Amino acid sequence: MALLAAFQTLLYRYTGQEDILIGSVTAGRTRAEFARLIGYFVNPLVLRATISSDAGFDFLLAHVRRSVLDAFEHQDYPFSILVERLQVVRDPSRAPLFQVMFSMHKAHLPGDEGLSLFALGEAGARINLGGLEMESVALKRRVAQFDLTLMIAEAGEELYATFEYNTDLFDAATIRQMAQSFRTLLDAVVANPAERISRLPLLDREDFLRKGAKARSATAFAPWREKTIHHAFERQAKATPEATAVVSGEQRLSYRELNERANSLARHLRRLGVGPESLVGICMERSAEMLVGLLAILKAGGAYVPLDTSYPPERVAFLLDDARVEVLVTQASLLAQIPAHRAKLVYIDRDWKDIERESCNNLDSFISPDNAAYVIYTSGSTGRPKGVVVSHYNVLSLFAATKSWFEFSHRDVWTLFHSYAFDFSVWELWGALLHGGRLVIVPYFVSRTPEAFRELLGNEGVTVLNQTPTAFYQLIEADRAAGERRQVGQLRLAVALHLGRGER
Repeated sequence: MALLAAFQTLLYRYTGQEDILIGSVTAGRTRAEFARLIGYFVNPLVLRATISSDAGFDFLLAHVRRSVLDAFEHQDYPFSILVERLQVVRDPSRAPLFQVMFSMHKAHLPGDEGLSLFALGEAGARINLGGLEMESVALKRRVAQFDLTLMIAEAGEELYATFEYNTDLFDAATIRQMAQSFRTLLDAVVANPAERISRLPLLDREDFLRKGAKARSATAFAPWREKTIHHAFERQAKATPEATAVVSGEQRLSYRELNERANSLARHLRRLGVGPESLVGICMERSAEMLVGLLAILKAGGAYVPLDTSYPPERVAFLLDDARVEVLVTQASLLAQIPAHRAKLVYIDRDWKDIERESCNNLDSFISPDNAAYVIYTSGSTGRPKGVVVSHYNVLSLFAATKSWFEFSHRDVWTLFHSYAFDFSVWELWGALLHGGRLVIVPYFVSRTPEAFRELLGNEGVTVLNQTPTAFYQLIEADRAAGERRQVGQLRLAVALHLGRGER
């Protein structure tokens, strides 16, 4: 029970999933009459735990104990019938009800030197049973039965843990780190069983210091002294105030204009209670004002939650509720598309005369690099969208780590091709503005017409193009059909994101 609770804690800390279902097995020999029968009586059980980060490990252990006892009380209930009764939608690529297995067995043969090796099933290990010699034969499986399996053998006073994993999902380095984290976690719960689950360490001190040094080394060449996205932008605005920052149709804003407008709106947002870790919704058409809104939210200390104007009302309502958005930055023209909610509304267009009365000077900021910068929600393909929180440090580290690859500068012209509710937009937005480049906002219908997009690339002199492969291939076809390449000859770099494998 203790080991199972620790394993469930490990999975919670790795995934953030609060409802953990793990499979285990019983021998199925609950009657004395079964002792002499030869056959397969094993029956899988589903062990469920609901985990709260604020609870102590001892509280979770008590919960797991009740769950395990209840499960063993009904261990004779056939697993196949359970699956049938629950009417689980079957997927031939994975086991039903659970994809992680936990098993533990205890060897009842004390005093033999070969016991430990035999319990682990290592080839060649031998034990003697009153004249009958047994030898362990290791059978290597090429296919993992579950996504992840933790097998523990108890031999005397020692515990041996073995991880079996699906190599399509995990690599060896990840599993080695997971095994080390599990050991560190066990040490911690033994030392302090009442410690909150969120505070239990997964790295020992030596590993923590080593990884910290590696992280510092990896970002030591960062071109930004600043700790946050908006501070890095403010430095650029001070260095090149009259350079064009954003182009949206006929509208052009310099770095000074964009910075000053964002400052005024940020002060307005602070008066509404926006501060560190505040999640502020933003639902706007693609425009320069959208950039003003994003920067203002960061300058006020909050994190932006982008809501695409094409989202159905049901999805917008879910995101506003799930993120507990208290303030929503939008446009009066979009009011009919926004469902009922509790957030305070800020209309950039209709309220601008009041907003611009605020000071346009830079604000004092009290947030750290670890504070949230934005929250991007998944598509919800699994049935329920999940919000991913990204910090200022993450964004700045991205560009610090790729600086030597691409050598971005103030001479580059970028496009904002993707929706700002898609994570790729972070690369486009801040890649342009943090390097002093010019950001061209691509109108929605132009982004859906390769021929029109190709023309825009030439007219604006775009040098850095960011695309998913599908859109990139369509642009190539439009370029071939045009029969001339001069219009897109300014391009020096095209970054294609392969969503499935993370290639560039």
